[in-house]
Amino acid sequence: MGMKKISASNEQEILRAIRTWPLANRLTWETLRAFLAEQQAASQGVWSRQSLSANANVQDAFNAFKVRQTQSRTKIAPQSEDAKDCRIGELEGELRELQIRFDRLLLRHTQLAYNASLLEGGTQLLDPLPDNTRSQTG
Repeated sequence: MGMKKISASNEQEILRAIRTWPLANRLTWETLRAFLAEQQAASQGVWSRQSLSANANVQDAFNAFKVRQTQSRTKIAPQSEDAKDCRIGELEGELRELQIRFDRLLLRHTQLAYNASLLEGGTQLLDPLPDNTRSQTG
């Protein structure tokens, strides 16, 4: 029997681990797998690096961390990181992940709108939908 799929709660744990990873430590798929193995029960097993990288949110978080790590190396900063700096870095990483997801969704929306416009009567599909919410007055 193979490894279980990454559930939503597992995904959140993995994302939290990536976001809170110390910038001084090198992050690779294998080091992430070793960290996850320590966090989980040994009998449960750990996902392969291919299954971790196949998850879009985990891949985005991993890439955002790598960007943040290279940017922090170029900055001249004191070696000591306090809690505020860690939290700021975590939030910046999360913002980068959301920006990547937004850009991907915007591209997909543009592609779908273009494809719908090529259909016969497709411009009717692109018209705004009527407001079907109930009136809040009286």
